[in-house]
Amino acid sequence: MTDTARTGPKLWMALLLAGALMIAVTLFLTVRQFAAGNNAACVLPAAPPPGALLAVAGPTFRLGEGACIGIKTSVVFEAALKQPKAAGAPHRIRELQVYFNGKPTPAVLTLDLDAPPETSRNWAGWHWVDVELRPMAIADTPEAKPWRELVAATGPAWRRDVLIGVAPKPVAGAAPAPRPELQAVQAAKLEVVNAPLALLGIGGLLSIAASIVTGCWNTGLLRDRTPLAAGNDNPPFSLGRAQLAFWLLLSVVGFGAIWMTTGARTGIMTGGMLTLLGIAAGSGLAARLIDAGTPAPADAKSDGFLLDIISEGYGAERTVAVHRIQMVAWTLILGTIFVWTVFTSFEFPEFDTNLLLLMGISSGTYLGFKFPEKGKP
Repeated sequence: MTDTARTGPKLWMALLLAGALMIAVTLFLTVRQFAAGNNAACVLPAAPPPGALLAVAGPTFRLGEGACIGIKTSVVFEAALKQPKAAGAPHRIRELQVYFNGKPTPAVLTLDLDAPPETSRNWAGWHWVDVELRPMAIADTPEAKPWRELVAATGPAWRRDVLIGVAPKPVAGAAPAPRPELQAVQAAKLEVVNAPLALLGIGGLLSIAASIVTGCWNTGLLRDRTPLAAGNDNPPFSLGRAQLAFWLLLSVVGFGAIWMTTGARTGIMTGGMLTLLGIAAGSGLAARLIDAGTPAPADAKSDGFLLDIISEGYGAERTVAVHRIQMVAWTLILGTIFVWTVFTSFEFPEFDTNLLLLMGISSGTYLGFKFPEKGKP
């Protein structure tokens, strides 16, 4: 019998399918929402705020869609508009870099001064432009960093207040202006994530996580040996395999959360995270090889997940081991750092080299002690 074969209901498979379906529905509705937002016309407010020379249409806007930004060109570009355009001359175009809360973004507002302005009573002399706010799919590019910093400015939140401003776009290779030359007088609401879609996506990720845990719990994937096909056989849990499953779960959930929030799909994985996953995979593989060479006794039983992973020996000979506690402690510490970084900065952490060395030493110590452990009754 293989590690994944065991009698009993396949609850983990049902959870996996349910989670995959929820994620698929979330992605479909998100793409549909973006498409609808990009094709929507600007819906102007009733009137501009007093003294405003720049305004944003609509109470909220989203990354991945367009934001309707209006500029009172009759005042801001009064000098240029006083000079009539020569017959046959190209339209006068102004490229303005968009700023959020005083910080430059990769978004550019392309303004055609010779396009017909708004003629409604309250908005006479204004030009409105639908500006694309599309984060980069590659997370580690300079263009993607401002978007990530924006959504992570003050920690997790459904929406953020954003003051939108503009300044002339710098020439290629030049640094942007330190601050916008023109800024809205009222903050707009940036919808970081759509709450219903986010909850549906989180539900899908949790369902997949539950399927991984359930599938591992009821099979030999997390245990020192494969359970017997007949009877209520519960072998002890393996620390090496549990650690590997722990980092698998965190990395999958973290990747999904960053992808669905920022739109980034590549460049998310850091060198430190790859090293950590390598340490966990190496520990799990080495533990599996040790278990195969000197399997646990057929009558060895689990004394509970926590006691199994922090102790050595079996039955009456089981004792808590300091080297196992060390490995568990540092795994939990680095796991906490990972979760905090993902959900506050929307990026994978770049673990310090010394932390990775410490994790490697802990794993190596655990494996070194595992050989004499297997000889205990």
